[in-house]
Amino acid sequence: MRTIVYYIAALISTTVAHASQHNQRMNLPGSHAAEMGGAYTAVCNDASAIYYNPAGLVNNKKGDIGVSTYAYQTSETSYEEAINEQAFTEESDGMPAGFVGAYRDFGFASIGYAVMSLESKQINQKHEFEDLSEEDAELASYNRTQQENSSYTLAAAGAGLQLSKSISIGASGFYYIRDMKISTHQLARFNGGAFTVMDSKYETTNYGLGAIVGTMLRLDNWNIAFSTKQASPLNNRTVVTIDTVMYDGSADPDDKTTENISHMDDELNPPQYVVAAAYTGMSNLVVDAEVLYHQGVQSQYYTGWDLEDVVNFSVGAELRMKSIEIRAGTFSNYSLAPEIASDKRNQLPHVDYLGYSIGVGLNTNRTSYSLSVITQEGEGDAQIVSGSTDIQNVIAKQTLGMMSINLQH
Repeated sequence: MRTIVYYIAALISTTVAHASQHNQRMNLPGSHAAEMGGAYTAVCNDASAIYYNPAGLVNNKKGDIGVSTYAYQTSETSYEEAINEQAFTEESDGMPAGFVGAYRDFGFASIGYAVMSLESKQINQKHEFEDLSEEDAELASYNRTQQENSSYTLAAAGAGLQLSKSISIGASGFYYIRDMKISTHQLARFNGGAFTVMDSKYETTNYGLGAIVGTMLRLDNWNIAFSTKQASPLNNRTVVTIDTVMYDGSADPDDKTTENISHMDDELNPPQYVVAAAYTGMSNLVVDAEVLYHQGVQSQYYTGWDLEDVVNFSVGAELRMKSIEIRAGTFSNYSLAPEIASDKRNQLPHVDYLGYSIGVGLNTNRTSYSLSVITQEGEGDAQIVSGSTDIQNVIAKQTLGMMSINLQH
């Protein structure tokens, strides 16, 4: 009988690997920014500037209160030929929190705050794989039930300062927290009567502090901007509880064994640097393009789980037609995890996404409303079976629907 580690220790491989630290742009905070594919660093003029570039807080002298919520979120990740040449698919849906923020202008300076969701998953599903093999002592069937509730939230406050007619600077400080709870029930039946049952619980809480600093230069027809984000963890803690019952078919089942593991689980926060340029020479059209550099970091606790340097991009546009605004964008969300090597085990998944966004807004006297859709499609490789060098091709897709309202005062 093959070891149960090979067949069902996919618990850690398929859950820890979801962390947004591998793909930094699963959610783009703020409705206007998300509708432009995250291309907002050089044109930001609402409360989401606290996240993208605090120097943009002085761009709108009216002040702003913004609320956006995700009307729906769906994601699907399929690992091809994962179990006996059958695909293993994880699905998530729900209505996660979005973005809430406000700022006030004081002439030469503006201050504001924002709370936002950077990632959210709700999974409740069951996998059944039958008739896997007829050979004696080989795996005949495998069932897996998983429940997951995870979130990654950031709260920030910042200020922008107008140095001159064309130059502004800004800075914000933030607190982040990742909370993840996963429970999994797994049953493997082998030909000949043997079976193994494993119940697992995985809980992690990571939190820390960080800062975002930016500057913006406004010329006649162009805006040039730069921002950087840095973060440092205060607490990284994970608790894993595993209950296992094994039966080899020849005697009574073994007594249940319980394993409790408490360890540190990195929340890797790669430093981020953004350079952006926006063309503002037309009265009804704005185009922004930017390059994001994510600097790789090393894991303190896991060998081979380091993150590498990655460059992402965003291109977005906003078209204004009286009271109607149309925004659209495209962006990359490349993985910071290394490419998977064929001679190694238990490697981080590497999935590169390409995203598209579109939104339509309506402006009234002091209020604007918008509806938008942001979708990402990705492809890459993973190793979801612990202890195996097998590599699975990964196909992934995420779709977000957003509603928002902004009030000027």
